[in-house]
Amino acid sequence: PMISDILTKLNIFAVEPGGFSTYEDASVLSKYRDYSPITSYNGWTSPHPCVSALALRLFTQTYPANISVISKLAAYLSSFLSRLNNFPAYWWESDVYTASCLAYCKQTKNSPVRQLELSACLYLKDMLIREKGILKGVVSKSPCPLETSRAVSPLINELSKDILLYSVDYFLETQDITGFWQSSPSLRIPHPNEISPYNKSCCSIGLHCVGSIIQDQNNIYTTASVLNYLVSLTQRDNRLC
Repeated sequence: PMISDILTKLNIFAVEPGGFSTYEDASVLSKYRDYSPITSYNGWTSPHPCVSALALRLFTQTYPANISVISKLAAYLSSFLSRLNNFPAYWWESDVYTASCLAYCKQTKNSPVRQLELSACLYLKDMLIREKGILKGVVSKSPCPLETSRAVSPLINELSKDILLYSVDYFLETQDITGFWQSSPSLRIPHPNEISPYNKSCCSIGLHCVGSIIQDQNNIYTTASVLNYLVSLTQRDNRLC
């Protein structure tokens, strides 16, 4: 019964043509009206590739028997991503979030998700090899712990030992005296009516409002992402950390 209830609540966010939205409808968003004269929330309630990729990861790892939802998500993402030839995210400046979620979707050869997973893994591996294991922030243009940890985490069993060790050295060197890793601007807040913010630049950096690119508050999300990677790596081979 508990799983059934969870699936019912998750499916509230499923919208045509098969993707998942961040918000189910505009009624829950009235508190944002103070930001500007907002007349439509079509953007925030439309299907988002990053949210859909995360939903696909959840269903393939936790509810693999729900073939109908998985097939619809895979079809939506395949169609959407093929039009843009990359792995865009609605809420993130970088492609890494969407690609990382899809790279976690380990599936059998005949699964409709398999090609998405393989493409995402190849995309991340090529990027990591090209950048020698350390990715830069789209906005900051400097080495970014969040981007790097997101990219390497789903590929622990596929990357060379050299890249894994290089990433570990990088994280050990960049951890601050409080134990955290510093974030950089990466989370995008499009206007609620903006359905397609891809390849567009927001107007400001750091302001917590519509039309901004903000960084991880208190570095908590960034630090959790790095720690998740390091713990997963230790579980694979404790000699690497």
